[in-house]
Amino acid sequence: IFVCADSCMQEIIEDFGFSLKILNTDSLNIVQELPVFEELIKQWSPDAILVDSYAVNARYLQEIGKNTPLVYFDDFGTCPYCAAGIISYGISAQKDIFERMYEKTQTKLWIGTQYVPLREEFTIQQPPPIHQAVCNILLTVGGGDSLNITSTVLRTFLERKVFKNVTIQVIVGKLNPNKKIIT
Repeated sequence: IFVCADSCMQEIIEDFGFSLKILNTDSLNIVQELPVFEELIKQWSPDAILVDSYAVNARYLQEIGKNTPLVYFDDFGTCPYCAAGIISYGISAQKDIFERMYEKTQTKLWIGTQYVPLREEFTIQQPPPIHQAVCNILLTVGGGDSLNITSTVLRTFLERKVFKNVTIQVIVGKLNPNKKIIT
């Protein structure tokens, strides 16, 4: 079951066949949803809770994880959290920093790109051949691209004529507010 503050991810979650509980709370004031979420945890008695949100803070994680093992997706590794596990799969995630932060805890760490949650069809079975000249570029920035990085990169490529005779393939997510400008 997915639990979300609002309905912005509803279509995607339901398209994949998952259940969704929308709390109708303000994701910028996440602490206000604690009583509602804690009540759901009591009702459902989950075996574990996975949290993937930039809006949470240490208090939030401590409160919802006090009676149920909690695993947090931590992209930054700036401070330790009260969690049974931490997942940080970014290419810049530094295992030694996380190990130092959590050395006096029982927190299980899954740090590194081997923990990227990708479907099987996206994993590389054989490394692709390396060509001498660039002929194809895949551009994807992920997420909603609210900063319009995709357009900025494309415009830079075109203005500076960085690549000639190159095909640029762009993947834009459903939540990208600028997809009409890009296509």
